[in-house]
Amino acid sequence: MNEQSGAKLTKDTVKIYKEQGLTKNDLAEDIGVSPDTITVYENGLKPVSPNVQKLMETLVNADKANQKEQ
Repeated sequence: MNEQSGAKLTKDTVKIYKEQGLTKNDLAEDIGVSPDTITVYENGLKPVSPNVQKLMETLVNADKANQKEQ
């Protein structure tokens, strides 16, 4: 398994989400997993698939873009 496929949920992704006033529950709901799964990802107990990581980054970037427009 390469580093990319076993990526840990980046603290930056969660930090950005929190800076936008969103919670771990919001992130979990947006990507279709439980909040406990987000915790597992954050702690590196289970690797985040590249697809899930990409989805999280897409959601965070979309939220940032929406905030700039407001």
